[in-house]
Amino acid sequence: MPGTASRSRAALETDRQGRAVGAQRDVIVDSIARLTPRERQIMDLLALGHSSKRSRQARRSSGVSPDPGPFAWPRTLSRRTELDNAQVRVLRVKLGAHEKIPMHDVGAGVAVLLTDSHVKFTYADGKTEERSGKAGEIRWNAGGGKRALENLRDQPSEVVVVQLKTKPAARKRK
Repeated sequence: MPGTASRSRAALETDRQGRAVGAQRDVIVDSIARLTPRERQIMDLLALGHSSKRSRQARRSSGVSPDPGPFAWPRTLSRRTELDNAQVRVLRVKLGAHEKIPMHDVGAGVAVLLTDSHVKFTYADGKTEERSGKAGEIRWNAGGGKRALENLRDQPSEVVVVQLKTKPAARKRK
């Protein structure tokens, strides 16, 4: 039965992807565990919707680039780098009603939805996917690949994105 074989292959692929997501989730957890108490405090404040003026001032004086990634952001897109260090980059992104973000590389990270969300992802292979979420939800992004994004809502959407910059160092066993 050809249908059974294709379903079996699909199930195996889903299982493989699930294991890869689990491994990347462990990387995120390790990276977050390595944050200093001050960096954790800043992340908590950002998740609650507070701005971080001191973090921006410290970033400017440290020479850390506010560049959010390898693509040109739309001029109308409001984005702000809240924290940028050797392990993570934390971005606050506000996407206007029906606004689009062009095709870009996607790295592993976590997104915290600050508003309700209804977006459409368009992947490099042309496939599309719509996702909806409620304010306060936390989403894992395994990364690896390219996609464009469009806000399908009639209202702006806002999200805090925590991007991994480096692979965490291996833990020393005792």
